[in-house]
Formats: sequence, C-alpha cells, structure tokens
Amino acid sequence: MPKTHQIPSNQTHDRWDNQIPPVLTIDPKDTVVFETQVADAGQTPPGSTVEDLLSADPEKTHTITGPVAVRGAGPGDVLSVRVDKLIPGD
Repeated sequence: MPKTHQIPSNQTHDRWDNQIPPVLTIDPKDTVVFETQVADAGQTPPGSTVEDLLSADPEKTHTITGPVAVRGAGPGDVLSVRVDKLIPGD
C-alpha cells in the first residue's frame, strides 16, 4: 500500500550533488509532500529593498528540498513524477 511522506522545509541544501545522502527513501507509488523555502532562504521577504537584495548571501540563493531516493531505482533509470498540487506559501 503506497504511503505519504512529508519533508519539512529545514531539510535543504544548496546544490545538485549526488553525494548528498537522501533525507528520505520511498517506494514506487508513494507520495511525498515537500515543504519548501523561497529560493533565497528568506533573505529578501516582501518589503525588502535593493540594498537587502545586494547584501543577500549568494551562497544561500538556491535552496533545494531533499533529496529523495526511490527504492529499486538506479543510475540511468527514468522516473515518472506527478505534481498533484502546488500551494504558495506566505
């Protein structure tokens, strides 16, 4: 029976790198709910100025939630992913 998993917004990193260990391993057909951060990790919230943007840490401007491993998948496999819903945050 497929399961639903949740990844909180604090499970992030800042680059695509296959050496980063998965924060979650799922079975095929499982569902994952990703709680994500804005791309700049909240450094420029609404009302920010140009000065805020210019002083933002560029090392924190590519926030990625995950990664997730799929049991049975291997290098070169193609995975089908369906996005059921996107809910904008604050």
